[in-house]
Amino acid sequence: MKRNHMWRFEVLSDNCTEQVTASTVNAIKHIYGGCRLFETVVVIVLSPIGTISALLCLFTVCDPTYRRAKNFFKMMVLMCVSELVYNLSHLIMQANMLRHGGVTVHNFTLIVGLTAMLKVSSNFSDLLFQLLSLERYLAVCTPVFWHLVRENTKQRLVVASILLSFVLSTAGLTECLVTYVGQVQINGTTLRLLVENSHISQSRWYLGYEVFAECVWSSISLAIMLFSVVSIVTAERRQRMLHHRQRGHLATVPRISPETPTLPIQPTPATNEACKFSITNLVMLTGATFVFDKITNLAACGNLFLKIRPNSIGCNDAAAAANKSNGEYPKAAYVAITIVVHELAEVLSHSSNFIVFLVMCYGFRKKFITKVNKIYGTVKKRVFMQNIVVTKLR
Repeated sequence: MKRNHMWRFEVLSDNCTEQVTASTVNAIKHIYGGCRLFETVVVIVLSPIGTISALLCLFTVCDPTYRRAKNFFKMMVLMCVSELVYNLSHLIMQANMLRHGGVTVHNFTLIVGLTAMLKVSSNFSDLLFQLLSLERYLAVCTPVFWHLVRENTKQRLVVASILLSFVLSTAGLTECLVTYVGQVQINGTTLRLLVENSHISQSRWYLGYEVFAECVWSSISLAIMLFSVVSIVTAERRQRMLHHRQRGHLATVPRISPETPTLPIQPTPATNEACKFSITNLVMLTGATFVFDKITNLAACGNLFLKIRPNSIGCNDAAAAANKSNGEYPKAAYVAITIVVHELAEVLSHSSNFIVFLVMCYGFRKKFITKVNKIYGTVKKRVFMQNIVVTKLR
């Protein structure tokens, strides 16, 4: 989820303005501004990739092959829509920030709406992707185990994920409105957010929501992912051991006569093994990006318990030169870097989801390339025939 610490170090109250030197504030703003600029450029590059991948994935799911699995079809359509909203709103928001360099009256409403959509779609797609990754892995690598799970259980998982994501999204929307509307001071045409000195941001409700939505939820997601991976690995090992035991038992059974040999065990084709290996690697890659996103989120959550006191930085240039030794300057740099790294990891995780899914869909890619080549060949043939007709007319 996205926290709005964008103006945390840029706005100071009237009581602190005289006590904090301009050099120290500019140094902190320089670090944070550089990180934000780097993040904006990278997000603008990654968001179109996620958007195109989500569109292609939506076309993939519309194939009749995937419509037979109704639960999978519904989950993928919902996830594609949420990812489209996430990537498009992220792209518009970052491009808007890069163009204007701040919050103005004209783009204030746009940023509020985009941030709300980011929170809703991010929570929803994270939960669905976690379920879908496990479903695709289990359906391909351990189909016997997965098909034993009842359809009612799968539907309950989907409903529970939707309800939980709705609760988190509602709380996130409330936080968005509190941050952007309850802490605004209009000075001409510029809106300045008083996050550091607002009584709303320091309230117990706000801190409790942040701790639950960021720390607790990230820890729960990591625990679910770890439990799922451990259970899958143990199930695979049991299956392999059982297969080896059965194979060894059949190999030791004596033949009754040369005319009636025992049936040989059909080995798994090499193509299926390679497919399983590639899918396992892809799922591990997406799981690694997901875990990296949650770990950086937990690291960024530590900013809630850091108190940067502007009064202790110094009230003259001599004290400002020693800001690295008193601990406030490193804290400000840590907050800026952790926020930017977490947001980059979040965008990377969302962008990689559908790329991995498209790599897994070999049949669709083959059909898609065949159709493109067919259309290209038809167009090329028509152009060639038109050129021949024009040449004859001349």
